[in-house]
Amino acid sequence: MNSPVQSSLHTGKSILIGLFFIAMLIAQILLAPKSACVGPQCPCYSIVHFEFASNAVRACEILSQWVPPASRSNASAGACGLPDTSFDPVKQMLWWDFGFAMSYALLGFVLMRWSQQVALRSLPGKARTPTSANIARCWCWLPVVAGACDFVENGALLRYLDTGIDNGTLSVAAAFAGVKFALLVAALLIFLLTIAGARSPRLESTQ
Repeated sequence: MNSPVQSSLHTGKSILIGLFFIAMLIAQILLAPKSACVGPQCPCYSIVHFEFASNAVRACEILSQWVPPASRSNASAGACGLPDTSFDPVKQMLWWDFGFAMSYALLGFVLMRWSQQVALRSLPGKARTPTSANIARCWCWLPVVAGACDFVENGALLRYLDTGIDNGTLSVAAAFAGVKFALLVAALLIFLLTIAGARSPRLESTQ
């Protein structure tokens, strides 16, 4: 059983992780690439569209929307024939995204660890087997694996922006982005179902 000091330390760590996540989320919002195209006919691309570009044609279509026309001939050509310096805001966001990935991986692990404990406490005595404990322990790592996928994805996108050569780099980024989002959705569903399942017996007992 945890002492009051250990509980306080655990709570303090959780709060710090939560604040770290909020700070990284705000940074992601502020650093999001802005479209250089103005008008209702202009497509609105987010960084997620770039993550799932999967090929150079699609990537260039997205990147061209983030480069102001006035700056397209002011530097040597890089990826997509656009100036090297025009990708600096995108690169900056991708570098910050490493911190964001770390923050949601840590926060997700803390929340999933808590849901694991809630799930095991709500199970009937006969169902509390080593197998069920191992399964619950495994799902705690879903956000961490998702964060690792985000690291690989960001590395692939940065490599493409630095070299301007695809060679399957964008396909790798898109594949890892898909796995990342799938794991995060799975973790969220498990978390919500665990909390809902833990609350239902209490609701029934009060009726």
